[in-house]
Amino acid sequence: MSEEPKLHTGKFSKGLTKEYLEQLYLVEYKPIIEISQLTGCSIPMLRQLLSKYKLHRNKSFREAVKCTVKLTKEYLEECYIEQGKSAEQIGKDVDCDGNTVIRRLKEYGISVRSVQETNSKIAHTVTKEQLEELYIVQRLSTIKIGEMLGCTNQTVANALQKFDIPIRTISEANAKILPLLTKEFLEENYIKLQKSTTIIARDLHCNPSTVWDALKLHNIPRWESGTFVAGDKHYGWKGGITNNNKCIDCDKDIWWGAKRCDVCHSVYNSGANNSSWNGGSSFDPYSPAFTTRLKNKIRDRDGHKCRVCGKIESKRKFPVHHIDYNKLNCQTDNLITLCPFCHNQTNSIKTRSLWQVKLTKIITSLLTK
Repeated sequence: MSEEPKLHTGKFSKGLTKEYLEQLYLVEYKPIIEISQLTGCSIPMLRQLLSKYKLHRNKSFREAVKCTVKLTKEYLEECYIEQGKSAEQIGKDVDCDGNTVIRRLKEYGISVRSVQETNSKIAHTVTKEQLEELYIVQRLSTIKIGEMLGCTNQTVANALQKFDIPIRTISEANAKILPLLTKEFLEENYIKLQKSTTIIARDLHCNPSTVWDALKLHNIPRWESGTFVAGDKHYGWKGGITNNNKCIDCDKDIWWGAKRCDVCHSVYNSGANNSSWNGGSSFDPYSPAFTTRLKNKIRDRDGHKCRVCGKIESKRKFPVHHIDYNKLNCQTDNLITLCPFCHNQTNSIKTRSLWQVKLTKIITSLLTK
């Protein structure tokens, strides 16, 4: 891993080099939230830097490769139905997003609980002793408890009222945090390191308004909007040049911040200008041996299911994929059945080599049984 840079010596983005972000975001596949916590840089600023450095990754690829193997129908039935875990909790267990879990539940025909049903179930299962330990003894906030239980903070507040556990006022909650927000601490983090109130609040598990109150208490002036990232200090500064909200190709009126209208952008981003361009290989003809009979034979061999995520084929037949991306190689050990979702993920130019290795292992294991 590249050497960790010194952070925030002039503005948020200073020190976050392309190589360092590439290591965290593309190689280690850390979520943006985790990178934000690690670097102290806000999430919007990180997104701007990733866009500036053209560091893009296919989120679905990560989910397909690392998550879908674990998210089998049996696994989801055990965790989601029998154990009653939320989609977010299952996502944390397998290192993916809760929306990925929900999508898999729908694909397997498993009924997804509504927010009200989830909160109602948790409200009936949590005990008074648990809440007293978390809320009174450990003095955790309702937001933190909600994250631990997989529900909203309002559900936790309702459970506290149900068990007659007195809810702390804002002043009482701040009494625990304010002693930590000393003048020296704020000068170091807010002034010197230039962390935002949101970042400081997240580090201390409190509300940004609490940090604002502490700044006012210690007579520390708040930043003006755009103080550190406006004008020539912003990484996107182009010397004051603007297109006056006109398409640079056809001069049509467009939204602020855009360069081209939708039509011109489609033309500009097509063919060799597209990041996924592969020399027009999609137009290459298939081998005459790649017949319907051969594809049905492969589907029969694979049990009419996706060999990556395990989804069962329904009315619509699943695609048969060439593992080495050579349309003329129709050997049975080079063909594999994939669902439309997984098949779409294999077509990313940046991840083809990874998919080829993964699918080769799957088909080798299948044929050697």
